[in-house]
Parts: sequence; structure tokens; C-alpha cells
Amino acid sequence: MTYRFCSKCGIRLFATGELEQLGGRFYALHVPTVDNLDREQLVRAPLRYIDNANDRMSEAPADTRLL
Repeated sequence: MTYRFCSKCGIRLFATGELEQLGGRFYALHVPTVDNLDREQLVRAPLRYIDNANDRMSEAPADTRLL
């Protein structure tokens, strides 16, 4: 995975990578860094959880309440 950071403040903006279990090429956005994001649009966006803590990329974690 390749991470991209802001050159001014250092916050991680997004990451890119290649993983067959996720369908190949993927992009992971740090949502608070997106400008002019419509809240309703964000609520309607599809989410896909992965259990990265247990290296199970094709499964959601058992508990997603805090994600």
C-alpha cells in the first residue's frame, strides 16, 4: 500500500494499493480530508468493511460499531 500525505501538515490523505481480495486496485480515502463533501452523499455511499486486524480481507470484522 502507498500512503499520500499533506506536504503542509503531514496528515495522511489517502492510500492506494493492489489486492486481489478487494477486487484489484483500490483507493482508501481519509474522509475528513475531503473538501465540500455533502453529508447526505456520504451517508448514501456504499461501505465495505474488511477485517484487516486478522488478515481476512474478504470478511467484515465481527464488530463494526466503532468503525
